[in-house]
This record gives sequence, structure tokens and C-alpha cells, in this order.
Amino acid sequence: MRYPRSILIVALLCLAGPAAAALSPTPAPWDEPAEEQARHSEAYRAGKRALGAEQWSEAVDRFGEAASRDEGDGDGALYWKAYALLRLNRGARAQLAVEELRRRFPESNWIDDAQALEIEIQRTNRQPTNPDAVADEELKLIALNGLMHLDWNRARPILQSFLAGRSSPRLMERALFILSQNDSPEARQMLLGIARDATNPELSEEAIQYLAFFDDDEARAELRKLYRELTDFELKERVLESMMIADDLESLLAVASTETNLELRKSAIQQLGLLDAKGELRQLYATESSRSAKEEILRALMLADDLESLLAVARTEPAPELRAEAIQQIGLLDGVAELRELYRGESSADVRSDIAEALMLADDAEFLLEIANNDKDPEVREQAIEGLGLLDSPESSAGLSRLYETSTDVETKKQIIESFMLKGDAPKLIGIVKTEKNTELRKEALETLSIMNSEEATAFLLEILQGGG
Repeated sequence: MRYPRSILIVALLCLAGPAAAALSPTPAPWDEPAEEQARHSEAYRAGKRALGAEQWSEAVDRFGEAASRDEGDGDGALYWKAYALLRLNRGARAQLAVEELRRRFPESNWIDDAQALEIEIQRTNRQPTNPDAVADEELKLIALNGLMHLDWNRARPILQSFLAGRSSPRLMERALFILSQNDSPEARQMLLGIARDATNPELSEEAIQYLAFFDDDEARAELRKLYRELTDFELKERVLESMMIADDLESLLAVASTETNLELRKSAIQQLGLLDAKGELRQLYATESSRSAKEEILRALMLADDLESLLAVARTEPAPELRAEAIQQIGLLDGVAELRELYRGESSADVRSDIAEALMLADDAEFLLEIANNDKDPEVREQAIEGLGLLDSPESSAGLSRLYETSTDVETKKQIIESFMLKGDAPKLIGIVKTEKNTELRKEALETLSIMNSEEATAFLLEILQGGG
């Protein structure tokens, strides 16, 4: 379907409300390439210059002149004459220009544009178009929006028919948006009805989201009631998201504390994190018995940027899995100083390994190199070397190269070769194959090159096969 070039202009004017046509800035659909401008008459070009300067009366005169001469652009001239007249609030004359365009040029490409403009003319004249009388979906929506502003009682049954499932999904979604812009009690009840209707889950989800934007106590109460009534898991999740949008911390805390469905409880916890509910999340963590829910609380504390609470869990939590989760979330918050402090005071190799992984998340190549060089536990050192391989920084690359040159441990060197592969650093691996005296390490580097998706690696392997390596 070809949508008229002016549909979006008129749609934006309509959706912005009745006063928008008079107050909105001038659109610029008349900006054309120089070669196309040259095909128009001088009067037409003068009319477009007047449009650009918002000299509406001058534009009416110039386009009227171009239309009367009919030098090949009479249809476009009549359209822009109607447009300029509308900007002068002369709706009746604008309508006459549209009718002349339709009569003189019935096959013109400007007819669709004129139809969209006509809807706005009728709306300006307080004569709303019946949406059911319009075939094109875009124009139907424009007409519906205009009718909503001018005559809600007439618009309501038409809107209900659009939303009853007989229209295209796109038309239903747009109609639902138009409904959400009406703050009448009837419109809100229609939205609630659609939200409760699980026969069209996608439309129900959108209706639930729109309810949040009413942003008042009544809407929050309706969302709480809706949550209790619904049985569909996905729709209940959408209600929780809407509670967050509506800033309903109290309701989310109640769900996070009492909901028997663990996944829904976790979803409420996540929404609390998005609301920066630090105190409520700390309270929940202290009383929660489910490890899975506690892990979700730690992730929510990261969303709430609560480094202090995460650090307290990392220091005192007896459960290793929860300590590891807290440490990871500190890394996601770039808590470099906190992670370094934890590492220096930690005796457990497993926890130090968790900290090394979090330091990679925090992009701390410097301290990972220190761990790779100095930690006494081989698994912690391996974790640090792997983290360096996952960091995309010159510092990590240079550090791995120095570590390879100074290390005497074959296993450590193999781990560094793997990290070069993680970095996609074919030149380093090629250098090892060419210069490494240890046959086992040369073989390790060559095997690593063979599984890399790299033009340099492929070229080097071909060179070896052809006898040049």
C-alpha cells in the first residue's frame, strides 16, 4: 500500500490534539531536489518558497496562479493551496480547493494526500469524518482520532468495533493507543476490559501498560485488583511492570513478600530494583528463605546501584553461591576498589576466583595481571588469565605477552595461548609457532590457530601446508 506523503504530517497534528494544527511548526514536504524543482512553473516554485517562509496568504495566491495556468503541476498546486488555506483557518475555502483537485484531476497522485488533508479540514470545521467510511487504515485512524476529540459518544462504539478482533492487529494496536489518550472514566473501563481479556494476550499486554500511564491512585488500585484477578502468568508479569511504571512501590513489595509463585515474586523483586528501592530490598533479603529469590534480590540491588549492600553480603554471607552472586554484581557496578579490597582480605581460593571473574566484568586489567603473576593458587591464576583474554584492551594484551615471556610453567603458558585465542590475536599465536622452542607449546599454538576464524591464521596455515612454514 502506498501511504500518502502527508499522512504522517496530518497524523501528528491529529494525535497532538485540536490546537496542534494552529501551533505546530511548518512541515517541509515541499523540499525537493533541484532537478525536480526545475520541472515546476515559476508560480509553483514561488508558492513553495512562501510555504517555507510561512507566508500563507502569498502561498495561496501563488498556488492559485499555478493551478489556473495548469502547466503540468496544477494538481499539486491545488493541494498546497488547500494546505495554506487550512493554515489560515479558512477551512471552507480549503475544502473547495480539495474538491476542485478531485474534480479536475481524478487520477492524480495527490488525491490520497488530499483525502488525509480533508479529514483535518473537517475536524477544524468541527465536522468529524466517520472512520467507517474511510477505506485506508491510516486515514481511518486519523478520522477516529479526530472523532474522539470532537464527539466521544460517537467515537466509542466505532472504537469498540475496531478493538473487537475484526480489524487488523496493527489497526487494533493503534486504536488502543488512541483510546489510552482519552482520560474519561468510560475509556479507562474499556482499557480495563481489554486488559482482562486473555483471548488476545498481545492487546491485553498493551492495555495493561497503558493503564500505568494514568499515574494516579485510582489507576494503581485498578492494577492491584487486576493482578489479583488475572490467572495468566505473562499478563501478571505485565501488571508488575506497569506497577513499576506507575511507581507503585507498596504493591510491588507486597507481591515480592507474599506471592506464592516464585517466578512472579522474582519479577516483582526485579521491578523493585528498577525503582531503586534499596531499603525494601535489604529488608526482603533479610527475611527471604529461597536462595533463588535471594539471588534475584542481589541482582535487583545492582539495578538499584546499591554497592554498599552488595559489599556487606560479599563479606558476611555464609552461603558460597550467594557470596559469589554478590561479588559478580559488584563487578557489574564497576566496583574495582571494593573488589580489590575483598581480594586482599580473602583466604578462600574459590572466593578469590569469583573476585577475579568480577574484576574482568569491571574491566580491571591491572589487578588481574597482579593476580595472574602472584596468586599462589593455580586455578585463581587461570581465572585471571582467562579474564585478561576476555578484556579488549592494549593493557591486557601487553600484560599477557609479558607473562608468557617470563613464565616458566608450561600449563600457565597454555592458558595464555588460550587467552590469545579469546582475544582473536592471531599474530601473537603465529609468533609463538615461529619462535617457541618447546614443541608442545608450538603444537598448542598451531592447533589454536586452526580453529580461529581469522584470515591471518588461514594464510599462515596455508603457508605451512605449502612448505613455507
